[in-house]
Amino acid sequence: MERLENPPEWELYDLGDDPVEFVDLSDDPALADVARQLKQALSAWQKRTQDPFADAEFRKNVARKYRELSR
Repeated sequence: MERLENPPEWELYDLGDDPVEFVDLSDDPALADVARQLKQALSAWQKRTQDPFADAEFRKNVARKYRELSR
């Protein structure tokens, strides 16, 4: 939940070589086409499913509620 407050914009992992997601490959130029395709697919999915986490204000409210409950 702590990462929810200030998440990285993008993350990309090779789950075959890095199943624990230690090495973020989102800035790897060799994977730029893969990253672009995944970003487009995610955006389409978020629109299709009306994903509330696509909205920064929704994420902010969830984080605020989490902090309140954690006290």
